Amino acid sequence: MMGEGEIEPLSRYEELKKEALAEEEVERNRQLKKIPDIDMDVEDDALKEINKFVKGYINFVQFGIDNKREMIKATDSRNIGIQELPDKMPEAIPRFNLYRYSHLKDGKSTEFIPVFVYYVPEEGTAKSKSLYPCAIDCFIKKLQSYGADIKLRLEFSDLHDMTEGVLYEMIYPPDRSELEKSFKEIKTEEESGLPRRLGESPPGLTADHVSYCHTPRVHVHKTLCLSLSLSLFSLLYSLSPG
Repeated sequence: MMGEGEIEPLSRYEELKKEALAEEEVERNRQLKKIPDIDMDVEDDALKEINKFVKGYINFVQFGIDNKREMIKATDSRNIGIQELPDKMPEAIPRFNLYRYSHLKDGKSTEFIPVFVYYVPEEGTAKSKSLYPCAIDCFIKKLQSYGADIKLRLEFSDLHDMTEGVLYEMIYPPDRSELEKSFKEIKTEEESGLPRRLGESPPGLTADHVSYCHTPRVHVHKTLCLSLSLSLFSLLYSLSPG
């Protein structure tokens, strides 16, 4: 029973509703550019890990914010593969991540791309969702001043999106203009009714485009030709004397 003057604690629903309203206000302020940038100090231990990253000793450093002191600290650092990156994210706490993505470009040269990954889970509290966005811009500038030549900045809320395929396409966006042009040429030729030799590539398409766009059709044609050839051979054999 509540005593006189005491405030009844919020129910779980009321707490969630309060957080949701706070998050909406944060997002609204972000859109209106009203959230100020906070230049947080970086702990000495975190500076040491950043230095290791810059020198190439490690390829991953994760950072969190000490809410009480409003300082940025290192929460993890090591060498990891890209497939391990989602496993390093906590369930309901945002994190800044510095990762050097090593990969083969066009199957030839190995590239090393420093990437800044901001992870903000949907389950995070309103306070954390408002504090981390305030610190991100100043922190990235500090990382660059320390020698971390960041080439890409990403933000994830869903760990299922944190894959090598997504990361690679962000770094090397596919040029869809040539493919769209090829599809337009194919459509124009088919609509015109102009004949084309079996297996002949449409104008402007390379062998790779043909294998991507027309492999099923080519297979059907080959099967049909083989079937007709066998039928013709059987007919000629039945008509031959003796």
